Amino acid sequence: APNTELIDSNMDEDDFSEYRIENMIPYQGYEITSSVHPLACGLGHLVHESKGCYIGQEILVRMRSRGRQGKKLVCLPNPVEGATTVGETHSLAIVRAKSD
Repeated sequence: APNTELIDSNMDEDDFSEYRIENMIPYQGYEITSSVHPLACGLGHLVHESKGCYIGQEILVRMRSRGRQGKKLVCLPNPVEGATTVGETHSLAIVRAKSD
């Protein structure tokens, strides 16, 4: 929404984090950062393979074609070392994907 629009929130930051953890929703500054590619933070479904020219396109296409995405977003029961978002019982983390 534009900055001129007031948005009434119906949850506080902790409730929002719990909602994101339950639904595996990445968030800017937590899971979505400049050092994490879209496949790793759970946004691969938003990256069109044949559109673009964007930075990292070749790398992402190669990772998909080889079936190796490097890292992935997961929801794990606490405690979680290196969690990106910590909840009451579970947390989100970006971990190395296991090779097949």
